Amino acid sequence: MESGITAKSLRDIESGTRRPTRKTNGQVRAVLERENVQFIAANHDGSEIVGAGVRWRPEQSNMTIKVI
Repeated sequence: MESGITAKSLRDIESGTRRPTRKTNGQVRAVLERENVQFIAANHDGSEIVGAGVRWRPEQSNMTIKVI
């Protein structure tokens, strides 16, 4: 894998038989971010959108932010 993590290690992490280290989390995140995955922090300010998550970020975004 591009991150330097073996497929077996990823399977173990996904199945819950192994906990990822901080380094492993960083490596996986770096690969995903290079592939335009955006990590979204949780909101704790009482707004409607409260959950953390991820989304794909297109390279050429034609979308604008809509403030309600």
